[in-house]
Amino acid sequence: ARLGDGGRVKDRIANTAPTRAESHVAETASFKRLERAIPDHWIVRYASERDYGVDCLIEPVTKPGGPVTGDLLAIQMKSIDEIAWNGTGDDAEATFSGTKVETVSYWMGLPVPVFLCVHDRLADEVVYARVKRQVRHRYLEVGKQETFGFRLSRKFILDLATDRGKITFLVSFLQERAQPAFARALTELLVQREVFARYIQHHLDRDSFMEVETEELARLSHFYQTIRIVAEFSGIEWTIPSIEHFIHEDQKLFKHEWMHIHERTQDSILRALTPIFLQVLRKGSEIVGKQEIHYWYAHDPILAHYVDELILNPWMMDSIEKGLAHVVP
Repeated sequence: ARLGDGGRVKDRIANTAPTRAESHVAETASFKRLERAIPDHWIVRYASERDYGVDCLIEPVTKPGGPVTGDLLAIQMKSIDEIAWNGTGDDAEATFSGTKVETVSYWMGLPVPVFLCVHDRLADEVVYARVKRQVRHRYLEVGKQETFGFRLSRKFILDLATDRGKITFLVSFLQERAQPAFARALTELLVQREVFARYIQHHLDRDSFMEVETEELARLSHFYQTIRIVAEFSGIEWTIPSIEHFIHEDQKLFKHEWMHIHERTQDSILRALTPIFLQVLRKGSEIVGKQEIHYWYAHDPILAHYVDELILNPWMMDSIEKGLAHVVP
């Protein structure tokens, strides 16, 4: 009898052993797939508590052995059996539905870019969506429903075969990282557009061998950085070397070692900046006044109203472009 009792206890223990939930298996597979898709030198910090919609923080590092800058992005990982794509190739799109508005609101309040990553288990693909950008573009939808559907695109797959996905992901991060400073930078460029236009015209074609005063160099550096912020957020390609690069080249050319440049170098910088200056005025205004108008009227109504006036009075921008037409190639 005692032998039979022992056997029954053994069977009961075996039948009540914990099992690994399928959801946990899918979650682990999703994170493994994500890690394979991002560069090995990026730093991934997993959240110990995931109840609030952030599964991990990623710190992009520019290259192996590169500096750790402290720039972070937040990831919410989701796993589904199969994404129902509409269309083919890069034009294919889908919707990931059911994200609670409370979660979306939490994401919008985070001080870092946020990405929703969806793992298609059947295809073993990870697709990402820029959370804050989609909310800004479709701001009214957030207040009309209890859940929000994020649009997915095959353009934004973190593929394993090429570096394309990594590059587009990094570009998306850099664009979103510039958002907090975008409004301030765009406001300055728009309000001071005539001042900046005169500044450009006044400092072209001067004596190449004259040194630029430190105050003027500081003004030039500020102008450069302000344009770059708006350009990065607006998705305008930035190919202009850094101010430090121009200083280094100036020092080599003029055989000087101090932190000055000459008018010849300032002329080169301003001619490179002018076309992008004109682009950011237009593109930045389009983002605020058209693409994300409801968001900006809710969060920066003064800027939104001012941009509205500029759009309704196109001559106000046209005059700047005509005045600098001789500078633009």
